[in-house]
Amino acid sequence: LFGNVPLIAKPLQTGDYNQPQATPAQIWAQIELDADSAIAILPQQSELTVDKNGKATVGAAKALLLYAYLWQQKWSDAQRIGDEIINSGQYTLAADYTKIFTTAGEFNTGSIFEINMANVPGKNVGSNINLWQNPRNTWGYGFVCPTQNLVNSFEPGDPRLKATVIANGDVLSDGTVANTTSSQTGYYNKKYWLPQNEIPYNNGGGAGDGPTNERIYRLAVVMLWTAEAAVHNGEVGHATDLVNKVRERARKSGGNTDMGILPPYGTVTLDNIYHEQRVETALGDHIRFFELVRTGKAAGTLPGYKEGVHN
Repeated sequence: LFGNVPLIAKPLQTGDYNQPQATPAQIWAQIELDADSAIAILPQQSELTVDKNGKATVGAAKALLLYAYLWQQKWSDAQRIGDEIINSGQYTLAADYTKIFTTAGEFNTGSIFEINMANVPGKNVGSNINLWQNPRNTWGYGFVCPTQNLVNSFEPGDPRLKATVIANGDVLSDGTVANTTSSQTGYYNKKYWLPQNEIPYNNGGGAGDGPTNERIYRLAVVMLWTAEAAVHNGEVGHATDLVNKVRERARKSGGNTDMGILPPYGTVTLDNIYHEQRVETALGDHIRFFELVRTGKAAGTLPGYKEGVHN
């Protein structure tokens, strides 16, 4: 977000606020050190018993480390740590993608780390992201509207589209018929939409009582990141297997019975993986801009973007 920043590794005394900037390499090294230190002392997901939801685990720290490696293009380290998460036995892909971003889908078997939003109406211990992103003609502000470009990026029949985008006339799970005419793009974000019985204003709550958790790290995303690293390492077969597993889960989601959609890849390319990352994470994981920057695709994708200025 900020380029060069100070590296603060201990409490500062009053007046010591004027600290020199560190290099990105120094910051990345500190992130790696912090993650490694956390991995050594945090519990595994399976070791949590009481109040386990939302707590950091070995898997969460390893996912952070994986992402740091990706940014630095440390492909061997990234694949190693990604495979450790995948093969840890701590996580499995949730069966139905279309339920992941509902409140019922929180802390599912593929969830590695979530920010837990308490649903206690009127106490402001939830999130306001539901308010920001719900349709303007219902109770929200209608921000973060899906583009036609995003809609077009989904392959025909992909159940993830309906789980990501609200189109005009869609019949939603609470029986309401979507009216998206107030959207500047003609679409709204489905992942932070709420049915009538979960809207805070309908049950004594307010703007800060949104119930939807923030998904920070998910197994499917870790699998796609690991696949990306594997391609760079020349292990295309391993990458292909990981991507196909993510596509298979999507194919079997939302009650779909057409097993001809989202056919498995014979051999994946980086572009295949980037496509899968986009449709898997769209509008829910909040990483699209950063992934465009990280992979060097921002300048060719975002109008007016200048490398070294807007990243």
